[in-house]
Amino acid sequence: MITTSRILWIDLMKGILLTFICLSHFGDLPRFIVYLVQPTSCFWVPLFFILSGYLFSVKKDFISYLKHKTRSLLVPYVLFSICFILLDLQTYTDKGYLISNLQRIFYEGIGPYKASPLWFVWVLFGASLLSYLILKNCRNNALRIIIGVALSLVCYLLSSYELHPPYMLSIILSATVFILIGYWTKQINERIKNRPVITYVLILFGLWGVIGMIFVPLGDFHFNIIKYYPLFYLLPAWFGFSCVCILEKLDNMTLQKNYLANCLIWVSQNGLTILAAHVYLVFAFNFFAEKMQLFFSNAVSFILKLIFVFMALYLFVVPFINTYCYRFINHKKTTWKENYKFIGK
Repeated sequence: MITTSRILWIDLMKGILLTFICLSHFGDLPRFIVYLVQPTSCFWVPLFFILSGYLFSVKKDFISYLKHKTRSLLVPYVLFSICFILLDLQTYTDKGYLISNLQRIFYEGIGPYKASPLWFVWVLFGASLLSYLILKNCRNNALRIIIGVALSLVCYLLSSYELHPPYMLSIILSATVFILIGYWTKQINERIKNRPVITYVLILFGLWGVIGMIFVPLGDFHFNIIKYYPLFYLLPAWFGFSCVCILEKLDNMTLQKNYLANCLIWVSQNGLTILAAHVYLVFAFNFFAEKMQLFFSNAVSFILKLIFVFMALYLFVVPFINTYCYRFINHKKTTWKENYKFIGK
């Protein structure tokens, strides 16, 4: 169900980003889709952390915050990871594969082979805790900026020397910088949103981010392999700021009446389940297509895969999780039938 208490324009933006992220895991893609998913590792994923920072709050004490993030992020990361190990047939035939999967989950922090996007959940958990400690204990914005720059320098050194510490610590540090950027974005936006001239100037300036997204090969955030580290933070920040200034003008009622917006908001509000399950569904599609010796062009394969993955998510996976396993993802319980009412409400 579309939840009216949420900020739906942020859900809309997250839904768009999540859709692009899912498409980036579909394998060979038609050329027109490649242009949409190409910025995933250096724009779409960082924008997710920026939006998390935009919504960031330090009102709770640390223990309460830690419990909340453990229930909403860490527990789902572990349970979804174990679930997809159990669903993976290779688990039962290859002991080395099982050990490797367990290492990926509990030491590297990158999730199991059939649900590798779960790395994002682990990183968000770690970055949220670190961001909380910074914002809670450092009330001076200048000091926060110094810490953010210091973290980015550490990440730059790790990237330069190709050092990859366990638990994705280098990625957690980078994600923390993006969360801080999102937090400052909200502060800046609240100060200038009633000054349209300044807002429009900054939106135009945000085109710099669009140009960078298209023409500047920033690198891969997932592996902390970055070519131009200052631009890696600045370009997504400006692009994200422009999106915030534009989309915040949309009110909840307008979005609820739009069919496509409803679909994307549903993707966002069930993002954890979709992020965890979509790669497994892609594997399932490829497996059955190979067994049945079905061969398609890139375009046809993409369309069939898109229909299969999102219909499976909508008709079965998301309703099942929200009805029977909702406690594991810290989600409000909904009946199976209620999960089908979000479109055209």
